[in-house]
Amino acid sequence: MEHLQLQNITIQKDGRNILDNIHLKVCKGDKILIQGPSGSGKSTLLKAILGFAKGCTGTILLDGQSIDARSIKTFRNHFAYIGQKPLLFEGTVREYLELPFSFRHNREKKPPKDKWLAVLTALGFGPEIMAGTYHSLSGGEQQRITIAQALLLRRDIYLLDEVTSSLDQANIFRVIDLFTTSEEQTIIAVSHNREWAQHATRIFTLQNGQMHEQGGAS
Repeated sequence: MEHLQLQNITIQKDGRNILDNIHLKVCKGDKILIQGPSGSGKSTLLKAILGFAKGCTGTILLDGQSIDARSIKTFRNHFAYIGQKPLLFEGTVREYLELPFSFRHNREKKPPKDKWLAVLTALGFGPEIMAGTYHSLSGGEQQRITIAQALLLRRDIYLLDEVTSSLDQANIFRVIDLFTTSEEQTIIAVSHNREWAQHATRIFTLQNGQMHEQGGAS
């Protein structure tokens, strides 16, 4: 059964269709890569999935249930979105990682300490990073901490918008490995990095408002 379905997703801007009747069926565990030229609507598609794209028409279903204005907030709790620019934050790394768990709907999901350390280690950090200030980190380090935060939330579906664009080669491989080794984790990634194509189970090209499946690594 499809985990997520997009039906007839269309977005118009300045008289042209940025997205033109996009259809996509996503099964649990899919590792989907969306490629295409800059400005083709890849990032817009991710925003449309979460209901943040203006003027979007069409239908989105999660586990067969249609999403509407009444259910959109609950729907979003199944997702983690990571963009290419980390957020501004003045506190410590620990405080940044803990921030999502201060919200009521996430409090019971807070993982044990050993899970925090395991995720940080997998991203190339030692435990001492927790005491440092987030804003003193480099852009690439902030991005990896943001990725750690999203992984600790253990969402059903991860929407990744050029998340490895600021990382060096070693960390690109670390991040891709973390997101693609779990059979349960569902990924929809937008990226120009060719390394993603080696791990994606399905690859799509988005151009001129149309999306076509090209294949996948497995």
